[in-house]
Amino acid sequence: MVWLPEYVGTPYLPHVEWVDRKRVLERMAGRARENLDEVAGRMRDRDLRVEVAVAEDAHPADAILRFAQAEEADLVAMGTHGRGGVARTVLGSVADKVVRSSSTPLLLMRAPEES
Repeated sequence: MVWLPEYVGTPYLPHVEWVDRKRVLERMAGRARENLDEVAGRMRDRDLRVEVAVAEDAHPADAILRFAQAEEADLVAMGTHGRGGVARTVLGSVADKVVRSSSTPLLLMRAPEES
């Protein structure tokens, strides 16, 4: 299991720093590891082999692809935001890039809609 933080800040105004980015990312990574460890524990209880990693990379799809290849993963499971239209054009799609580039089987799940 790999977690990658969403970008903190804006790529269009890189000189504007609203938060201590490093500190925020460290906290996010810590919480992510706790969440991943919890989910991985439940999967291990079902006799599944699970690897957990927290990666920081400017290109999440590339990090996922590298990790899957390096670990010789049997499956890559990913959540998707289900964005379309302009949002998809502007923000891109990590899942799309992984689908197009991965030789590892994929399981994609749409994230629940936020209320």
